[in-house]
Amino acid sequence: MGTSPTQPIQCAMNERRGCSPALIVEALADDRTRAIFLALDEPTSVETIVEEHGIPQSTAYRKVEALAEAGLVRAAETDESGSPTRYLSAVDCLSITYDGATRITCTRSGLTLSCELEE
Repeated sequence: MGTSPTQPIQCAMNERRGCSPALIVEALADDRTRAIFLALDEPTSVETIVEEHGIPQSTAYRKVEALAEAGLVRAAETDESGSPTRYLSAVDCLSITYDGATRITCTRSGLTLSCELEE
């Protein structure tokens, strides 16, 4: 029995692979962090984020780190020491609904997953 596209699979990635529903909601509640997330559809450096969003470099790093901790972005490229040099969205599509419980649905590599924020 297969899963139809309209019935997402319960997300088994919570916390284990860096996906944190509470951190997703917290990060995306900030307008600037949300704008940065929406702009990361291709590998982007922090320097580019600074230029495009008109924010200090330290602020850009904090916002990217918040998105990474939530599981929403990943390192697209790293330097010789393993430090990220460019970042990219870790999800193909993301939806948050607030009908009673907060429900997060995302698509990663063609697989639709969902979870609810525990209150």
